[in-house]
Amino acid sequence: MKDLSWDDTIAKGAQEYADECNGMVHSKSSYGENLAGASYNDVTKLFELWMGEKKDFDESGYRAKFLSSSYNGKAIGHYSQIVWAANSKLGCGYAYCSNISLSYLLVCRYETGNYINQQVYAEPTSTSTIDDPNLKNEDTTTKDSPTNKDEDKDSAESIYKLSFKMILFSIFLTIYILI
Repeated sequence: MKDLSWDDTIAKGAQEYADECNGMVHSKSSYGENLAGASYNDVTKLFELWMGEKKDFDESGYRAKFLSSSYNGKAIGHYSQIVWAANSKLGCGYAYCSNISLSYLLVCRYETGNYINQQVYAEPTSTSTIDDPNLKNEDTTTKDSPTNKDEDKDSAESIYKLSFKMILFSIFLTIYILI
């Protein structure tokens, strides 16, 4: 899995789309895209809605082969977009839209992801090797190898750092909207 980093160019496009106030209608952008809307102003809770899909995603078994953005009638596509192994860049925009019912709109765009019949990410086992060009480390490793444990730790730290950036982003937007 690659580390995610903020990309100002992707964020600019996401912000421009959020400002159009199209609601929960995906753009025709070439980027992977998550949308969330609410009647309340809390960008962190909107992001947590996507992260809340993890349990259903894990149950789906789709990490080896992405088949659908839902599983047993529950959304999983937002979460899979966030953890898509080939992603290394993202950017988000947030807007208040008085013309739609879910007036606070969060748009996050990702470098790639959510392609049907492709692998989201791999979890190697001690008896299997990885042959996936989307993975950060091209060497074949096993689950018990120190390299893979370090990558897991780095990926977790990357997600926490990204969550922290989203919280800072939310504070900035709250202040901006209040001014």
